[in-house]
Amino acid sequence: CPDDHHPHMIDLGLPSGTMWACCNVDTENPENQSPANYGGYYAWGETEEKASYSWANYTHCEGIEGTSRPIGDDIAGTEYDVAHVKWGGAWVIPSLSQFNELLNNCTSQSTTMDDVVGRLFTGPSGGTIFLPAAGYRWGEDCVTDGEYGYYWSSTQNPSSSDISFILILGNSHNVASRSFDYRFSGISVRPASFPNLILSNSVVSIIMGVQKTVDIVSGTGSYTVASSDPGVATAVIDDNSVIVTATGMGKATITVTDVKTGQTVPIEVAVFDSISLSTTSLHLVPGAVETVEITSGSGSYSVACSDEKVTTAAVDGTQITVKARDLGHVVITVTDLLTGIKAMFEVNVTTCPDDHHPHLINLGLPSGTKWACCNKGADKPEDFGGYYKLGAVPSAPSLDQIKELLDKCSYSWTTLNGVIGGMFTGPNGGLIFLPAAGYVWNGELYGVGSYGNCWSSTPYDDYFAYILYFDSSNAHWYSGWYDYRYVELTVRPVR
Repeated sequence: CPDDHHPHMIDLGLPSGTMWACCNVDTENPENQSPANYGGYYAWGETEEKASYSWANYTHCEGIEGTSRPIGDDIAGTEYDVAHVKWGGAWVIPSLSQFNELLNNCTSQSTTMDDVVGRLFTGPSGGTIFLPAAGYRWGEDCVTDGEYGYYWSSTQNPSSSDISFILILGNSHNVASRSFDYRFSGISVRPASFPNLILSNSVVSIIMGVQKTVDIVSGTGSYTVASSDPGVATAVIDDNSVIVTATGMGKATITVTDVKTGQTVPIEVAVFDSISLSTTSLHLVPGAVETVEITSGSGSYSVACSDEKVTTAAVDGTQITVKARDLGHVVITVTDLLTGIKAMFEVNVTTCPDDHHPHLINLGLPSGTKWACCNKGADKPEDFGGYYKLGAVPSAPSLDQIKELLDKCSYSWTTLNGVIGGMFTGPNGGLIFLPAAGYVWNGELYGVGSYGNCWSSTPYDDYFAYILYFDSSNAHWYSGWYDYRYVELTVRPVR
């Protein structure tokens, strides 16, 4: 105990939250209550000590052995509970289940306190209680004191109205009902508190018309329930369970009340009929990160991506984080783990942030040059666009800009939406795709799918000009016979 002002509530760290008193009840000398004192002896259901204990003077007996008057299967917190009557508040005679919890969760050892023999219980929290071996009273005698301890529970043995469960302490400990726990016997009482009202779940998501069970993990055994909105959800008590029924769309609070203690615990209920998302499609560029919100559902989800080489997806609460890794198209499936209902959204990973071409793509080049996302005359990056003789259109890159592109960017031969071409990835991760559009000479189209040529704005001499050439092997700047100025090539503008 923290001080000498007994009794104290000792927290043993028990699962139910039950606190145990540091000492026994003593109605004759309450000022002397302390852990090592025997305290008083009481017949089951009586609240005062007496000189002799027998069937003849047992208050709850008709005077004949075997005809005990029923006063309840569990007297905790009632007028028959000496701990509750004398100490008040949440103090009660412990139930059989509380004795079992004490024995199952604590270690114990035989010891002495102030030269008094007893048993010390140590809980998961490190808290301790000492129960003296006070014996019991039979007739006018005190029997086995200093050897055994006997402690009433609040629970009557269902096999007979004449006996109730007790805790027996000696060289070992157990819960039993034996001859000396006849209800008229004078036995010690070590109070406990009512267990906390604990539920298995405080949040419930449920589909319309379905029921969900929430277990009452601990409490006194007597409960009521009330709903803030019966039009959304109702609830009933079934033994130690709360049965929640969805009656309409929306949210409601079910309040569970422990009748004996007045303690209340809410259950937040959300009723829905499907899983829904904040969007059905995303358009990303490689390296981009975007989030999608789950706007309705049970609150427990999993996600799966059709191709994790293109994107990855992870769910945290109601937020899905999508990371684009490579070009392509994927479907991300969200599954509600409670209902099995699925929702899907598509992700397109392309070189551009959206479909409103053309875009100026920042590749992170030292000069600050930005390259167009598609060719002159094209509606999207994979389209060939027009074929032009040099000088027919403005904005073609200079040779220096082509050299910077080749020097600072990585190059790969790939496909975009089924079109073969070259991909340039800049220092900052920005991308441009140039389709392998070949060239036009004397009205004939050559090299489509095998290589690409784009004009530079820089002439080589009076007949030729420099070009950007790319194929499956590499990309380089070039000047040769087919870059006569009258040959028609594609143009990729820059700024």
